[in-house]
Amino acid sequence: MNDRPVLMLINPHPDDESLGAGGLLSAVKDAGGTAVVVTCTNGEHGFHEHSTIEDPQELIDVRITEQNAAADVLGFVPEWLGYRDSGMAEAESNDHPESFHSADLDEATERLMALIEKYEPQVIVTQAPNGMYGHPDHIKAHHLGVNAFRVAERMENPPQKLYYVTTAHSKIRAIGRVMKQAGMDSPFNDMAEADEIPVGMPDSEVTLALEVGRWGDRKNLAIRQHDSQVGHREMWQDAPEELYTTFMSQEHYILTESRVEIDPYERHPFAGIAGVEDQIAPLFGEPGRVQTGA
Repeated sequence: MNDRPVLMLINPHPDDESLGAGGLLSAVKDAGGTAVVVTCTNGEHGFHEHSTIEDPQELIDVRITEQNAAADVLGFVPEWLGYRDSGMAEAESNDHPESFHSADLDEATERLMALIEKYEPQVIVTQAPNGMYGHPDHIKAHHLGVNAFRVAERMENPPQKLYYVTTAHSKIRAIGRVMKQAGMDSPFNDMAEADEIPVGMPDSEVTLALEVGRWGDRKNLAIRQHDSQVGHREMWQDAPEELYTTFMSQEHYILTESRVEIDPYERHPFAGIAGVEDQIAPLFGEPGRVQTGA
């Protein structure tokens, strides 16, 4: 049994870890624990429009290098499941026999279980049911994380808690308002005052608003390591300070399964896990509330 905090994040592509959970990964590292990021695909369908990379294998090599650089910044251990990037919803690449979308769930679970048994994380984090924005690899990562958490019951020291990482709708609206007011061209603009938000999850679903502002600079630097994806997007290059603060200072999680008693006012994901919660608790103050940007 681990006597230090160990967290495993199950993500579909390189860069998802920095954007979604970079603050939490850094917190675990700073608490003397181990943060493991399991990336399910190599990300060969994920380059941004500014990229000049055309060869899929070259892009895979670039994305692995970028992921390793982000790992150095945030302090996590990178692991890979080795599946092919499925591409966006309804793309022909979804049906490729080696794509993550097409992977047999039980086979993928056994690949992941080898890593869970190796590291023995107390906490597992994966994607929410909607995969943040409906990407088939994100949704498959959700199913994989949930299935593996349940299969891990066979272990002598199984993971204790399962979370989804997401973004609350109020935060998405806040980002949209800041970008719109700054005159930036972004799909978030249309969500600034929208009743229905097609990405993220409703505020009412979020159980943990994690305050990660102290790691904001580190998280931003890690995001920028993924240059093949971020490139010169104005959200990162020309954004006003208010947007940076809104985006970087809080992360949203949903506690969905637990083998320990649940604390409705928990301050961090290791709350209630004997032997390790006291090591990470000093990094967090009172329980956070979802920021509205109002």
